[in-house]
Amino acid sequence: MPEKQTRLTLAMESGIPFVLKAGKARYTCRLQDRSSYQRAKAQRASSSDSINTESTDGNSTSSH
Repeated sequence: MPEKQTRLTLAMESGIPFVLKAGKARYTCRLQDRSSYQRAKAQRASSSDSINTESTDGNSTSSH
C-alpha cells in the first residue's frame, strides 16, 4: 500500500493532466496538490526569471 501512496503523491506533485471539451472548445487542465503548487509558485516568484520593474508612470509591472 505505501508504494501506491508514493505514486499518488508523486503524481499530485507534478500534476495530473486532463482535457475538458465543451462544444467546439477544448480546455487542457492539470489537477495538482495545493501545497505543491504553492511551493512551485514561491520558487518562481523568487527566481531571477521574475523581475519587477517600475515604469515611468509609477505603475509596477511584473514579467515572467
